[in-house]
Amino acid sequence: MLLLHWPNWFEIQEVKGDAEAWIDHFRDFVATNKCLTFVKAQVSKARHYAEHPQEPVFEDNVDDAAVEADTV
Repeated sequence: MLLLHWPNWFEIQEVKGDAEAWIDHFRDFVATNKCLTFVKAQVSKARHYAEHPQEPVFEDNVDDAAVEADTV
């Protein structure tokens, strides 16, 4: 994500130095105005789902015969 959205880079050294971790630099990038709003939104959405995982919803009272009749 960082390489895709970092503005006007031609060499990796322009994006990140050797001593810095990718994740740390990405966190810093998301906090700046260089980072596009939709990237910030996607990061926020991913963080939310990581912190609040959703359980799959299964319906127990489904009439299988009615479902098959609707699909035929």
